[in-house]
Amino acid sequence: MATRKIKGVTRQEVVEKSTAGWMMRIQRQNVLTQEYFSDSIYGSKNKARIAAEARYQELAKKLPPPILAGASKSVRNSSGKVGVRLAVSKGRYEDSSSLSSYVAFWRDGGADYTIQFGCLKYGKRGAFLRASIARDKQSCDRELIEKEFKRSKK
Repeated sequence: MATRKIKGVTRQEVVEKSTAGWMMRIQRQNVLTQEYFSDSIYGSKNKARIAAEARYQELAKKLPPPILAGASKSVRNSSGKVGVRLAVSKGRYEDSSSLSSYVAFWRDGGADYTIQFGCLKYGKRGAFLRASIARDKQSCDRELIEKEFKRSKK
């Protein structure tokens, strides 16, 4: 019998320890809550699953809404803009200087998108602004980004 995918609830079976049950996990505001629902304690696999789902729903109603991916700045974000990062790459040859560029990135419909703007070509500020526009518009169309950049300069 195939079981449906349940958000926040996963099946765990450890053959070596002869244990089986459901793990319920929910994370809000960077605090993870997890509880284990053993089949033996609840009497059956199905009853343990139902208890885990009910607990997840109970916590989901009480806790604040989840922070959506890409909606808040991570501590790892050094650019100051969500979805824009500074990429520094070493040149091909040992004596060459490092090259830097701003990269805009986002996910749409399960696909990842990136577009890069070199600091040598656009200047550090210009590259950052173009990457920010690309991220805001979620577009890799350089003509559109350039039009928006020129419009914002006026």
